[in-house]
Amino acid sequence: MNAYLKDVYMPAFNDEFSVKPAMEAKAFVQWFGGSLDDILCEQYERTVNKDNTVSFEGGSLQIPSDEYRNHYVKTRIRAHRYIDGSLALFHGPRKLAEFPPVQKEKVSKPELPFPGLKAMK
Repeated sequence: MNAYLKDVYMPAFNDEFSVKPAMEAKAFVQWFGGSLDDILCEQYERTVNKDNTVSFEGGSLQIPSDEYRNHYVKTRIRAHRYIDGSLALFHGPRKLAEFPPVQKEKVSKPELPFPGLKAMK
């Protein structure tokens, strides 16, 4: 049965239903838009607290005042977490603040109660 599909049916199907393209150009175009890092990152919406901070994963991120606004209290903003772990806060297209990645302490493996005993995987 598989030989019939491969040798008879598929070639007949392709001959009947395949269509030549109208243009011989490539379908792929080069990316010329914005930063892919801002698109391919985790994005979270947050509301700014009364002290001009945003709560994020148990921490608090301070938003500095800028030339447009003194504060962003009760404003909806976007937090972007990038692949390297750094964070950025956005209000619309404008970047309000950047934060470096947080370095987490490495947890060492606990020692086995008996030194001659090997850990099971």
